Amino acid sequence: MTLPAALDRVLRDCGTAWQRGDAAELAALFAEDGCVSQSGREPVRGRAAIRAAHAGQGGAPLRLRALAASVAHWALAREAVEQLRESEYPGGMAHACEFETAMYMYLKPDLVQTEKMTQRETPSHHNRFIYDDLFGSGPVHMVNRWSRVTESGVEGDPMLATPEKGKAFAECTINNLVEFARLFREMPVAGDVDLNHQNSAL
Repeated sequence: MTLPAALDRVLRDCGTAWQRGDAAELAALFAEDGCVSQSGREPVRGRAAIRAAHAGQGGAPLRLRALAASVAHWALAREAVEQLRESEYPGGMAHACEFETAMYMYLKPDLVQTEKMTQRETPSHHNRFIYDDLFGSGPVHMVNRWSRVTESGVEGDPMLATPEKGKAFAECTINNLVEFARLFREMPVAGDVDLNHQNSAL
């Protein structure tokens, strides 16, 4: 991937300054009111504070210690879904289904075209190996032509959706996301070790 020239230069200059252990050079890359967040520490703002925060650090190749994670929003609603779900499992919650329609009914009801909601379709469940569900798909993943999966675009039963379910799903999702963010922020970031095999002949 080719980065924009200015961004490429800044990132390279940052790595060079870190490897030199030059806190002043590193701080100079930030705006006068720039801000830096370091794991386990309060954010610091301003070049002078950034320079002080990085004093005595570096002197080795730059290795990022940031952690990254991703999640599908519906996965955070599992507790509420287990209590309220009426759709068949597996296969009854997959697309434009009880879950997704309920969420829209609560969050953006003006976008829900109830006159286009169809009667219950056969759940997205071909056999014990191939099925599609937001809360647990089959062990074999197969991408089929959409027209073979559904005639209406629906995988599940939107007729089972209600705004009340949507509210419960949304609140469960938000509460779990907030809790995860807190726990994730508290996770210690230990140093890493390069375990790749080093072969001088290569």
